[in-house]
Amino acid sequence: MTGQKELFDHIDGTKKVKVRMGNGKKIQVEGKSTVKLDTMAGKHKLINNVQYAPKLDYNLLSVGQLMTAHHKLLFDEGVCAITNKKAKKLVENETDMKIKALRSDRGGEFIAQDFMKFCEVECIRRDLNAPYTPEQNGVSERKNRTVVEMATSMLHEKNFSKVFWGEAIATAIYIRYLSPTRALYNRTPYEVWYDYKPSIHHLKVFGCVAYSLKPKQHRKKFDSKTRKCIFIGYSPNSKAYQLYDPATRGVVISRDVTFDELAKWCFKGEGKHELSSELVMNVGSTSMGCPNNDNRNNESNEEPPEPQTPINHGSSSSTYATSASDQTPESKTPKACQLALSSMEPSSFDEAVEHKEWVDSMQVELEALKHHKTWSLTELPEGKKAIGLNKRVLRYVAGTIDYGIWYGKGEEICLEGYTDSDWASAIDDRKIVSASVFSIGSGVVTWSSKKQLIVALSSTEAEYVAATSAACQAMWLRQLLSELGYEQMKATSIFCDNISAVFLSKNVALHSKSKHIDIKYHYIKDLVEAKQVNLETCHT
Repeated sequence: MTGQKELFDHIDGTKKVKVRMGNGKKIQVEGKSTVKLDTMAGKHKLINNVQYAPKLDYNLLSVGQLMTAHHKLLFDEGVCAITNKKAKKLVENETDMKIKALRSDRGGEFIAQDFMKFCEVECIRRDLNAPYTPEQNGVSERKNRTVVEMATSMLHEKNFSKVFWGEAIATAIYIRYLSPTRALYNRTPYEVWYDYKPSIHHLKVFGCVAYSLKPKQHRKKFDSKTRKCIFIGYSPNSKAYQLYDPATRGVVISRDVTFDELAKWCFKGEGKHELSSELVMNVGSTSMGCPNNDNRNNESNEEPPEPQTPINHGSSSSTYATSASDQTPESKTPKACQLALSSMEPSSFDEAVEHKEWVDSMQVELEALKHHKTWSLTELPEGKKAIGLNKRVLRYVAGTIDYGIWYGKGEEICLEGYTDSDWASAIDDRKIVSASVFSIGSGVVTWSSKKQLIVALSSTEAEYVAATSAACQAMWLRQLLSELGYEQMKATSIFCDNISAVFLSKNVALHSKSKHIDIKYHYIKDLVEAKQVNLETCHT
């Protein structure tokens, strides 16, 4: 943990917590990331998962965490020397072999006293090049140049910020690891190491636009199902991709990702967090929106730049950008909003019949009503006046204007339902009518009355079908409450006045009186067994 912000290349601002110190005082942590430390040899070492606490006046080092990460620590005369032993253990564990010799140049990190002593203790022979003769280490020098040039090309191809040079280097090494080389007789290093050929179907273009699926546990009902990110590499610990989320300025590890490899992000200024002043719209797409300029003046030279809306080059859907400053006073309303205003429904019949599309829609609706036999059109009797359905509805509302449902304050958010049926109540076809009502706390929130499509052979069957219909409604309400933050931990009680129907919902076996019931009406049995719904008996 440190209070020195300059040690970080960038900070993951999503990791904000409060930490209690040894003296009992709490301090605010504004994020965490990787810090870069100078070594005695003039090189740099990286320490991961370092927390940034602005009000901390000193640096805290966790010896336990460093030891867990396979570092060796030596405290001497007020100095802590850190040596990384992870590479040695990793190689020996994966090959079941011991490292016997190490060849390198005379770089400071290779001839540092602590490292030389470590090799001596581990009985590792050191082969060093002659001073100032890099040609004796030509393989490593050429490989370093290849990796650096690959990373540089990837960053410039997508106009990517240099802040992500580390991720570009790691991705370049990963690609070389899966690429064949003549030194290994056209085999890949991966194949030589693991003795089988690697798959390359998962490789993607570095720095391209990526859309990561948000887990349903982290989104609400009408939230977007994806987050727009930038692809920055492959996770070393998971079979997943590493993405940079500009909204949170953090790294996302995800496997469910859709890539737009031809698209690139437009950065407005190096090292500045500035949102785009352009309005970018996809022609032919139904998803449009207005840009958010809440953070327009939020700038920082120490964190990675905030990318603007991506401009797609070469994709199947064309794009164009219109600068806000080029709009005339008459066109300052965003185009998406203008489209929404122009598509409003007509306010009257006379206005609707002037447009062919509305006339066609009305004709389709009339045909649907005729097909379902909702009503039949007939000539208006002489001397009678048509009042219309809307007037009947208004008359009903006017007569019940003093009626209402009371919702008490502080009531427990507990879903509860009632179900009933009217067996053979339809005179013409003897089909059943089922009904259900659900309440939360002290008031009813939903109710339904529906004529079923079957003829029940008994009152038990009629009540059982009605209960299944109510159970389906209960599952929808449970899911809705969960999305609103009121997850129902207990099974939802549905009360029914037929004992036989209650027993049938809890009886797995079928018998002669129920085996003829359609399979879909046995769905309630699964819900009862899963303890999501509980059918209970009540008096009529």
